[in-house]
Amino acid sequence: MSQTAALPSISGSAYPAIEVLPSPQVVPVAKARSIGRPIDRMLTALIVAAGVAAVAIGVLVFVANLHFQTVLSNSMQPTFSAGDVVVTQAVPIGSLRVGDVISFYPPNKTEPVIHRITSLKTTGADAVVTTRGDANPVDDLWLATLQGATAYRLVAVVPFIGWLTDIKGPLLVLAGLLVLFVLVRQVTRKGIRKTDSPVA
Repeated sequence: MSQTAALPSISGSAYPAIEVLPSPQVVPVAKARSIGRPIDRMLTALIVAAGVAAVAIGVLVFVANLHFQTVLSNSMQPTFSAGDVVVTQAVPIGSLRVGDVISFYPPNKTEPVIHRITSLKTTGADAVVTTRGDANPVDDLWLATLQGATAYRLVAVVPFIGWLTDIKGPLLVLAGLLVLFVLVRQVTRKGIRKTDSPVA
C-alpha cells in the first residue's frame, strides 16, 4: 500500500508571506501645466490689451473727427510717400491757411487728393483753393472749391502701414480665429483641471 506524501500547507511557514504593494499614485504633470498657464495668461492679456486699444482708437477717431487715407503717389515727398497713411481732421473751412495740407476732391475726380494749399480765396460760405504737391514744380491744373462747413486738414503721418488697408479683411479674420482659439483653449483647460485632479 503506497503512502502519499503530505503536501505542506500554503498557509504554513514554509512559504514566505507575499506583500501586496499599493498601486502607484497618479502624479500630475506639474511642469507642463506650469508652462501652459503663463502662456494662456499672456495670450489672454494680449487679447484684452488689443481690445482696449481698439476701443480707445475708435473713441478717439469719433471724438476728434479723424480721417485715415492711404497715400497712393509720391507727389508729396518728402512730407509723406506712397504707402504711408495720413491722418486728417475735420476743421472749419474758415480756419484754413495757405500752406495747410488738405484732403479734397478735385473737379470731376472721384478719388481724394491730399496736397498743400498755395492760394485761398473765400467766396461766401465756400473757399476756392489752388494746390500743389511738395514734389511738384508747379501748381495743380485745377481750381478746387471747398464746399460745406468743414475740410480735412493733415494732422499726422503714419509711415509704411498703408499696405495694411489692403489686407484688413484677412487680418480681422485672423484676429477672430486667434480669439476663438484662446477661448477654446481656456475652456478645455478648465475642464481638464476639474476631471484630472491628483489622487489623494
